[in-house]
Amino acid sequence: MPHSLTELDAINLMLETIGAAPVNRLTGVQNEDVLIARQILTQVSREVQTEEWDFNSEDDYPFTPDEEGIIHVPDNIIRIVPTNNHTTPFWGPTDVVIRGKRLYDRANHTFTFSGPFTADIALFLDFDELPYEAKQYILIRACRKFDVVSSGDIDREKWTAQDELRARADLLAADTRQANSHFGRMISIDPLIQVQFSR
Repeated sequence: MPHSLTELDAINLMLETIGAAPVNRLTGVQNEDVLIARQILTQVSREVQTEEWDFNSEDDYPFTPDEEGIIHVPDNIIRIVPTNNHTTPFWGPTDVVIRGKRLYDRANHTFTFSGPFTADIALFLDFDELPYEAKQYILIRACRKFDVVSSGDIDREKWTAQDELRARADLLAADTRQANSHFGRMISIDPLIQVQFSR
């Protein structure tokens, strides 16, 4: 299975959809098409990774407040759900959200926490850190969006909705295989393609 699709490869494939010349690097490039392509690729990647996937999730991630009781959130954490596993005297909050770069306790209406706790999190990974199936799905979605943005013509898409659904199905199947190695079998139905997967 190929794993060599890099961000540079993805940008060049996006450029190819509008007939633009490829580039050999991304750093320092001021070409407007490249800048727009990178912006769209990052936007679509964030949209996809915000969903619940096994590849970008971690369970029981520890959070510890600083001396003022504030918990600063790393930039790459995009979702947090407290686990309250009762392994410490302080069981932790039950309703926490990310506000700015800090955690906020909605149940107690405060940014201040009295002790450490754990939470299940989702991480925003760089494109090059993603599994191949996720890269492929993100790339096809990004190509479709980039083609429309660049041409202004929604009927001109070179990648079809069917291509996107097929790539999503591949991603779901790969993510399910990964999840099976950790959690046993669960059943879920993907709302976009109405296919039931064994997880």
